Amino acid sequence: PYVRKETASAVAEVLVLFYKYRFFSDLLPLPSLKQEERELLLTALVSADFQTDKKYTETRLSGLDEYRIDGVFFFRLQELKESWVRIASYVPNEFSPAALYSFVQFLSSEGEGRIFLQGESAYDEEYRPLKKSALIGEYSAPKEILLSGARLVYCFGEQTEETKDFLKKYYAEKTFFC
Repeated sequence: PYVRKETASAVAEVLVLFYKYRFFSDLLPLPSLKQEERELLLTALVSADFQTDKKYTETRLSGLDEYRIDGVFFFRLQELKESWVRIASYVPNEFSPAALYSFVQFLSSEGEGRIFLQGESAYDEEYRPLKKSALIGEYSAPKEILLSGARLVYCFGEQTEETKDFLKKYYAEKTFFC
């Protein structure tokens, strides 16, 4: 039972992260955002209901002996995909950088816990490495921060200019340099 539960949790995480990101990416062109802003918005959208989506997905995986990822996504997660379509319908095609800023501010204010950055490597509160962003593209510390749902960021060592800019813009009063 323990192994099955952990496996279902890992599969649910992959389904929610990878498929939700790809789903929104295909559905939302967002021409008024620069590429990096678009990626941040898509990551933020994935992060917004991550735990709820993951729990729902885990329930849809219960009772399965094998996990055929595409099959589960296309046939067992219809309600979840419908909710994603509804969410996407609320995102205007002309989503602005100011709206992105407000959305990330909202997410960080609703966040819980802390994330630690050692250079560009991200760790959760139990100091486990975080690499969820690799499931939605290239690993990046800013994406890990969003996906972690953290409220506070603690930085050790040097971060890249991209990460510093992200922290300064979106987590200015929630970042601590140690």
